[in-house]
Amino acid sequence: MSGLFVLLILVFVVVGPLVLFALIQSETSGTEVLDRGDAERQVRNDTDDGDRRE
Repeated sequence: MSGLFVLLILVFVVVGPLVLFALIQSETSGTEVLDRGDAERQVRNDTDDGDRRE
């Protein structure tokens, strides 16, 4: 019985990080890469609602 427990722990130790890696890769696979100017322009477009406070 303890051999089965050790095998189960080893499976979790090996497979767990691989599953986490696959999940993180799927989250970041379709991201758009922008240069600094495009990123700033996109942020300004998202936040510019016409209310200017000075």
